[in-house]
Amino acid sequence: MGRYCCKSRKSNNRKNLAKVDLLRAKLSSLKSGGFPLCGDNAVLDVRLARPEETALYRQAADASQSTGDLMLVYLIELDGPES
Repeated sequence: MGRYCCKSRKSNNRKNLAKVDLLRAKLSSLKSGGFPLCGDNAVLDVRLARPEETALYRQAADASQSTGDLMLVYLIELDGPES
C-alpha cells in the first residue's frame, strides 16, 4: 500500500486533501515497484503519522526548498521516469 505524508498549517486542508482530484491524478501517475500509487477505485484516507513517519517527514522538509502551504513527502521509493 502506497503512503505519503503531508503537513498543513490548517487541519481543514489535511481533511479535504483526500477529496482532491488533482492529488488522485498525481498519485495515479506515479509508480512504485511498477505499480501505480493509486488506482481508480482506491479509497484515500487521512490519519495521524506514526513517529517514524514524522521523523522522515521532518528530514525531507528540512532538506526541501518548498515555501508552499502544503508539502507532500513520499514514504515509499518511487520508480524513476523510465519505469
